[in-house]
Amino acid sequence: MKTEVYSWRVDPALKRALEDAARARGASMAGLLDTMAKEWLGHADEADDQAELQRAVRERAAPYLGAVHGGDPLRAQESSQRLKQRLRERHARHRAD
Repeated sequence: MKTEVYSWRVDPALKRALEDAARARGASMAGLLDTMAKEWLGHADEADDQAELQRAVRERAAPYLGAVHGGDPLRAQESSQRLKQRLRERHARHRAD
């Protein structure tokens, strides 16, 4: 049994769109808004569940994340030049064959 009243101001274009949507579904405006609110609340719970799942995944993965220690402190800075050099060498070998 519905006993509570809630009202708010909306843009006229939004009100028309809501009325059109209710009419298209053969529902009252109150019925449409009830359905929308219930769906939104259900999705809000799903979003909370997803946030918790993501937190758990990050926590489990944390021990395996971090920097790779390869002994070369300039690896990232020089990677572009090293890749270009390797490609030049590879193409030079293919041309020689």
